[in-house]
Amino acid sequence: MNNSLFAGISNWYGKEGLIGLSKRVCSFAFGAGVVISSSGSYENALLTKSAILNQSSQHSIWKIESPFCDNSDLIPDLTPPEFESTELKYVDTPSYTLESQFVLELDHVLLVGPHATVITSDGQATADTLSERDDRTRWMLNNAIINRPKLLFSALRHGSSVGDTSSLSTGAILYHHSPNYYHWIVEQVFKLRNIEHYEYMTGRTVKLIVGSNAPSFVFEFLAHCGYTTDDIIRWDGEPLRLERIILPTVPEPTPQLLEWVDSRIIQTVDAYSGNSRWFYLSRQHANRCRRVANFNEIEPILERLGIQPIRLEELSLEDELAMMRGAKGIIGPHGAGLTAMCWGNNLTVIELFNQVVKAPYYKLASLCGHEYRAIVGEGVGAASRARNKDILLNLESFEALLETVITP
Repeated sequence: MNNSLFAGISNWYGKEGLIGLSKRVCSFAFGAGVVISSSGSYENALLTKSAILNQSSQHSIWKIESPFCDNSDLIPDLTPPEFESTELKYVDTPSYTLESQFVLELDHVLLVGPHATVITSDGQATADTLSERDDRTRWMLNNAIINRPKLLFSALRHGSSVGDTSSLSTGAILYHHSPNYYHWIVEQVFKLRNIEHYEYMTGRTVKLIVGSNAPSFVFEFLAHCGYTTDDIIRWDGEPLRLERIILPTVPEPTPQLLEWVDSRIIQTVDAYSGNSRWFYLSRQHANRCRRVANFNEIEPILERLGIQPIRLEELSLEDELAMMRGAKGIIGPHGAGLTAMCWGNNLTVIELFNQVVKAPYYKLASLCGHEYRAIVGEGVGAASRARNKDILLNLESFEALLETVITP
């Protein structure tokens, strides 16, 4: 069985139980039936990144070269941290290819919900961002079929011209089904760099089609980068026809992207003027997982070493950027808050794990040029998945590591 499919089944069963899994399977079977009856197979129905590159002469593509392509010696170490314990589980995904990126322009497409599936004029489906993986596109397409089966059947068979929908000239999509900070910032907001490259190369103005479920911080970032309400379309999931859509490849933290982040985001705020230069990114109010079980015992250690606990979700964007720009180091349990390292310079990043060591933050730290350390505690408490258990830290090991990296 396909590994990603098996992982998805296990995840659904853990979250929703047998009844929820059964509903998922029935939905998938219905979607697959529509795809097969309209297109013959998923392979015919999906427009993939590899297919685009294999037929590049038939597409309008703007490439953005990566220095890693010419010199692989420039790629920093992206391997996970090593620990003495043999009882740990390693999950080395998500991964970065660090290949050259590109922006694809497609004419006459149909955007259908609920997860921003793009249907081409040839009746193929693709996602808002191009990648080697097609499992996300399959999932998006299946959900679109469940949402509008008649429209999707016709669109896959006859192309994007079907249906009576509103239209737009040129647009690019910022959409993710989850409110997760990492996914929205790294996978969506960072697409702006590639979209702006397209605008520069073509002279065209691209409207940003932003899912109505987008968290408020997405609009803070867009405003911070100079985008106004006139540049943004709040998409409600209803079918939308576009004369031209811009599809970038998945953004990755290459040197060019980090330069864009520095000039367009970081340099626009003044560094934090407070006394603290080390910050603990707290998850103690997280309603699900990976809190530090003995936080009350590590709190005095943090206070003695001048480490300020903060809750990123309570900060404005400008305060978060300013704190990270002026920071020497950050500490926190594995979680989306560690994405804030992107706003820092020469940080020390200390990540706290339970007994599951998972990417991407050790990779992200290395690509950002930060020093990276990690501590593994004991996974405790009830959780549907081992990686979501709370973390019980060894106080001596925790304090000893902090004392070696924190200088007055």
